[in-house]
Amino acid sequence: MKILFYTALIVIFILAVVPNYNYLPKVFSISDLLNHFMAFFVLSILLDYSYRYLKSAYKILILLGYGILIESVQYFIPYRKCSFLDLSIDGVAVLLYFLIVKRSP
Repeated sequence: MKILFYTALIVIFILAVVPNYNYLPKVFSISDLLNHFMAFFVLSILLDYSYRYLKSAYKILILLGYGILIESVQYFIPYRKCSFLDLSIDGVAVLLYFLIVKRSP
C-alpha cells in the first residue's frame, strides 16, 4: 500500500506542475476542483492504510502540508497559479475522509 501512496504523491505532483492538460487523457480535465477533491480523498485513503499506526491528526497535517507544498510550488511557476480555493478543496477532501468516511462502521 505504501508503494501506491508514494506513487500517487509523485503523479499528483507531476500533474500539478505540467503546463496544461491539453495532451493528457480527458479524465484529467473534468474540473480542477473535482481533480483536487479526488486526488486528496484518494491520498487520504492511501495514507491511512499505509501508516495505520499514525494518529489521524498527523495524517491530516501531512496531507494539508502536501497541499500547501503544491500550491507554493505553483506560485513560482508562471503558467500555473496558486489558489486558496484549491487548497480549501484539498482540506475538505481530507477532512471528509477522516471525519466521516473513516468513522463509519
